Amino acid sequence: MDDIDGYWTPAEKAGVERSLACSVVGSPETVRNGIADFIAATGADELMLTGQIHDHEARLKSFKIAAAVRDELR
Repeated sequence: MDDIDGYWTPAEKAGVERSLACSVVGSPETVRNGIADFIAATGADELMLTGQIHDHEARLKSFKIAAAVRDELR
């Protein structure tokens, strides 16, 4: 089956969509824009980021990108 809708229930789909609603994935520019948009929409003055990435080096790279974005947005 190539269509996820054949696997999950509407409730599971809604849960995943809620969980990913504030996700930002992509290039440093995409991350910068996503974080800036999130801050503008919520007025947040503090963010807690997570990276559910199994590969340790990839996870570190992800957090380094986020830290660079943080520094740019200060």
